[in-house]
Amino acid sequence: MIAWRKERVADQMRCFFSYRDSLIIREQFQHLLASKLPPVPIWDRRTLHLLIQIVLEHFGDEYRQCDPAEVIDPLMERATQEALAGILLMWLKQGQSGETHWRVPMETIARVMSWSILGAAAHWGKEATTMSSEQVANDVLLVIMERVARLAPDALPA
Repeated sequence: MIAWRKERVADQMRCFFSYRDSLIIREQFQHLLASKLPPVPIWDRRTLHLLIQIVLEHFGDEYRQCDPAEVIDPLMERATQEALAGILLMWLKQGQSGETHWRVPMETIARVMSWSILGAAAHWGKEATTMSSEQVANDVLLVIMERVARLAPDALPA
């Protein structure tokens, strides 16, 4: 009985530290984005391109400084993805007009976009590639915008 309680307390402590660390990672990532994005970011191609490039360069820096196994652990991945999805959802809502018809919920679009950006950044950071973050950001932006155009054509940013 005592061993079970100790094990339960240890599990609760791991969950607490995991949650706390997730909040710290998310806050640091949000601070990074706030320091590099315009003061009032809007849903347009230029800002989305900048966001993608910031994420690419952030993960590229992380991979160059650390062992990849230490960089993208599930905690960092989840915290970064949640922060990214939150920003994208906010932008989608800002850009929404009364006539915008969404075939898929905005939350789903923001989540898929965030995973697309994050996946591309993780892949680019790991690869020995000659492609610049600018070129990769252009490619990711094109893929994302083509998808959004099919799901909500009138929601495309200028």
